[in-house]
Amino acid sequence: RLDAAQANKLDLSILDATGRTVKSMGPWSVMGIAQTSWDISSLARGSYSLHISGNDRQVQIPFVKQ
Repeated sequence: RLDAAQANKLDLSILDATGRTVKSMGPWSVMGIAQTSWDISSLARGSYSLHISGNDRQVQIPFVKQ
């Protein structure tokens, strides 16, 4: 879930613990409150980061798949 004050096109990918991209989630266009979900069933259990980039900003959100 994301709350974007302005329209944004974000690129999302999942990185493994070494920083390697293991899954590209593709572009996501957001405006206002946006919510979506992605299928990560193909990922092995372990630690990952969701990498979000857009408008000259980058954010990584760590998560654990169990």
